[in-house]
Amino acid sequence: MKIKNEFRNLSFILIPICILFYNCSIAQSNGILPLTGMKFFNEGIGATAIDIKIDGSFLLNNKIPLNKEIEIRLQQPNGFTTDMNKTMFAGAEVIVLSPKGELLLNDPNLLSKNYSKGFSVKDLQLFSIKFGIGAEALKGNITGLIKIRLYDLKGRTS
Repeated sequence: MKIKNEFRNLSFILIPICILFYNCSIAQSNGILPLTGMKFFNEGIGATAIDIKIDGSFLLNNKIPLNKEIEIRLQQPNGFTTDMNKTMFAGAEVIVLSPKGELLLNDPNLLSKNYSKGFSVKDLQLFSIKFGIGAEALKGNITGLIKIRLYDLKGRTS
């Protein structure tokens, strides 16, 4: 009888712990880029490292100047589905929001020129997304929020 009670007490402790670890294992992994304070969320598509460059220089804060070339470099992105030729079809969306949450700019696919041919596995070893935000995009706002979403055109999104 004593063994049953101990097992019951142990099961009350172990079952919630197992459920907690299960929830953590299927959840997205979030992070903050060093020196910039910029947040990222891995929800199926991830990368071993993320770098942001402005006109060729590494970004060291969270202020992005306008009318400059912005480059986001992803080292070894993973989570893309491949076709029979080992080709991956990636898309990148850029959204700029005002401080009030109003949509100021939306480019649904920066990589649309590669829509038909896709990317080889070798192309994605050091993957680069380049874009710019003009002053006219902010429409009189002093600040804004930039959201960039990398997604799989032929499979699951992230």
